[in-house]
Amino acid sequence: MKKPRTTVGHEFSEGSRQLWLLMEAEGLSIEALRYRVGFGRGVLNRHLYGVQRPDLESAFRIFDHTGIEPRLFLVKPKGPFVLPGCRPRQKKAA
Repeated sequence: MKKPRTTVGHEFSEGSRQLWLLMEAEGLSIEALRYRVGFGRGVLNRHLYGVQRPDLESAFRIFDHTGIEPRLFLVKPKGPFVLPGCRPRQKKAA
């Protein structure tokens, strides 16, 4: 099994944070959100982890499908966020 990513890139933004919060609130996987927005493999990951900012067209595509404003990909995160790979593992109920 691939080890979860535990770091973010220099382009991690409030838009990135909002994407993660949306996924958690709606119970979406990265793949499910990728299909919803219509991105190719790996593109959404780069935006989620702050490796790359979405270009203007991609930012508006994200907005059309999620409501996350394009300008949020230009500002630093407004609140704390811990990547899922850095969180303590939940014990499964028996």
